[in-house]
Amino acid sequence: MKIHFTIGAWIPGVCLPLLVLTMASFGSAGVGPVTTLLMLPDMTDLSGMAEFPDPPYTCKQFSSWDRASTSSTQNWFANGDCGQYLRIENRNGRKEYVMMDAEGPGAIVRIWSANPDGVLRIYIDRAEKPALEAPLQEILGGTYPGLPDPIACERSRGWNLYLPIPYAKHCTVTSDKGEFYYHVNYRTYPPGTKVVSFTADQDAACTAEIKAVAGKLSAPGDLNAPPAGTETKAFDVMVAPGASVELGSFSGAKAVRRFVIRWPSTGERDEPALRSVVLSMAFDGEASVEAPLGDFFGSAPGINPFESLPLSVAKDGTMTCRWVMPFKTSAVIRARNLGKAAVHLKGESVVAPHTWIPATMHFHAKWRIEHNLPTDPKRDWNYMTATGQGVFAGRDLPRRWPVPQG
Repeated sequence: MKIHFTIGAWIPGVCLPLLVLTMASFGSAGVGPVTTLLMLPDMTDLSGMAEFPDPPYTCKQFSSWDRASTSSTQNWFANGDCGQYLRIENRNGRKEYVMMDAEGPGAIVRIWSANPDGVLRIYIDRAEKPALEAPLQEILGGTYPGLPDPIACERSRGWNLYLPIPYAKHCTVTSDKGEFYYHVNYRTYPPGTKVVSFTADQDAACTAEIKAVAGKLSAPGDLNAPPAGTETKAFDVMVAPGASVELGSFSGAKAVRRFVIRWPSTGERDEPALRSVVLSMAFDGEASVEAPLGDFFGSAPGINPFESLPLSVAKDGTMTCRWVMPFKTSAVIRARNLGKAAVHLKGESVVAPHTWIPATMHFHAKWRIEHNLPTDPKRDWNYMTATGQGVFAGRDLPRRWPVPQG
């Protein structure tokens, strides 16, 4: 089984893991019925993401996409993505614009809007009274009581709610205003999965846990520290043009828990070197990771400081990866220099013992580029094709940037 992370460029902010983890935004409940309380700790557990979720689920989305885009031959690139809804209902003498209507068992894992408006209402299991009711901008913006930043937060002109909202039978989401953009990301579990439906009382009962998770997400670099028994291998090498060097190799049932590059401040060569040095990792003999250094760490182009749960880049050029990458017998990390100048690589790999179970997955991160891609005529661009059982953890957005051939 595989966990895929497709790489292109950087998406900033502490809410990054809740993008990258749109695998979905949380790991596996795994114990007992699905509840808000059990889903909350998984929001910060990268170790849990390395195992196929139990119970399994499919991630889906309702959005304000332009309904004129009906097929690949009819208005496929229509871009009127505001104010589009499933339908309009009349409830208690008011119009409500239906954003989501889904059968359970399932769970909302994220609600987003670029310009939230009106009162949000979430109806669980066809109840007449909403389980959650509040102004949309307030509940997505971090000012609603009990939903602190970054559980609810405004980032880069987008308002977000990451509170897990499970439902056993059915869920409807509405607003009483109609002209805004929105996403509602949700899970669908297999029929028969036990789910405890969200209630306002349940939310209040989770106040301490929600606050604790918000605190952890506000300082993501302190989370997921490697456990006892770690092994650290440092490297300090010059990589000549066209050369490939080994940065570390390990044997046994373990997992890479930290991978760090301390990139020197060298002025104008930073950007091309970060793209021309390609990082590769092979787990149990399978080539699983291949991506330019800057892209792998989410920094490209150049050094762009940010802090997130799985990745961070510091002002001094220290780039840290915290993805948990297990292997049964072996791991090899290498760097290949496709550029025209020698590159100095310094850092370390930290591994720890890891028990491999049937649900454990290999980590994959791949990178794809297409040169001279015209903006018109518009066309779809496929950034990943995957087969078999696994989990898609997320992707960064591609940027235009010249890449050395090789």
